[in-house]
Amino acid sequence: MKKTLLGILAATASLVLIAAPSAASDATEAMKFCKLGAKDAPQAISACSTVIQSGDPSLRQDALINRGLAYTSRRWYTQALADFDALVKLNPKLSGAWNSRGWVYLKMDRPKEALADFDRALSLEKGEKYMINREAALKAIAGGK
Repeated sequence: MKKTLLGILAATASLVLIAAPSAASDATEAMKFCKLGAKDAPQAISACSTVIQSGDPSLRQDALINRGLAYTSRRWYTQALADFDALVKLNPKLSGAWNSRGWVYLKMDRPKEALADFDRALSLEKGEKYMINREAALKAIAGGK
């Protein structure tokens, strides 16, 4: 009985080890479609969701960015905001994450939160890259949308 049980456990462990690389390669394959972002939002959203659910930490950041951008292109701001929230928690030093979340806040008519995110993006990446977005937030706060 013990030998049979050990044999079953060994076979099960072998199957798990065989399946693990497959899941990783599925996530890598899905990432190709995830990178479509706004170009093919429905396919990108599905593929990015597959990547995120795979649990592969090396792909999670890019999947969140691309899915957030795809959601934004569809005007699904609540879903985009959730992805960008997760992204700034995952990598708070990524200026593009703050900028993207700020853009979503601006689209959701939350300009004060947008301004804070644009300021954070600017503090992380010197230069004028995000200044136009900051100016749009200031204009919205002043009532000039």
